[in-house]
Amino acid sequence: MPKGCSNPGHGGRDSGALGSRSVEKDINLQVSLKFAKRMRDHGFEMVETRTTDRFMGLSDIVALANGSGCDFFQSNHCNAGHGHGFEIYALPGGRAELHARVMEKYLATALGISDRGVKTDQKFYVLVHTAMPAVLVELAFIDNAAEENLLLNAAWQEKAVEAMVKAWCEIYAVTYRPLGQPQAPPPQTQPAPPPAADKAALVQEALDYLNRAGEVIRKLGE
Repeated sequence: MPKGCSNPGHGGRDSGALGSRSVEKDINLQVSLKFAKRMRDHGFEMVETRTTDRFMGLSDIVALANGSGCDFFQSNHCNAGHGHGFEIYALPGGRAELHARVMEKYLATALGISDRGVKTDQKFYVLVHTAMPAVLVELAFIDNAAEENLLLNAAWQEKAVEAMVKAWCEIYAVTYRPLGQPQAPPPQTQPAPPPAADKAALVQEALDYLNRAGEVIRKLGE
């Protein structure tokens, strides 16, 4: 299965953008933890740049993703600037942009907010310096009161996460399983038949046993 890197933007001393009731780094982490778990539910191997509120430099994030041999990279963020809607960033003209457009399709259906589209600006360090296709998702505007309410809503976060997972499942031709559906059991395998040499040994052992039994019977009859 493919290996992905999940990056909750900011963390530690880097708070990211501020809402009236929330801090970007916290929402990014909440969403990314759910995202990594659901990806693992579908069999993806996931590397996480942080699972707690800690700071990690951009060069260290890139080094971790590149050194782990990841097949794709996703960085989750909240937007700011008193706008509205979601948008996705990716480098232009390659697989990353294709991946971003698949994700846009699912997020547009799930989130119920404006679709600001796929942006191909080359301004994000983690997109430029990762060795694998990388996308950066700006889920909604944290300084927009209505969208901050959505970002703080656990059910809305789950909708966002499921849309992300559906996108990666489509990209890598993996069957998507809705939230709450049990994982498919591993396929049952039949025990391998013994090698031919072992079969011959078993037959010879059985014949030897019959011969010994016959000798005992003959002796008892004498």
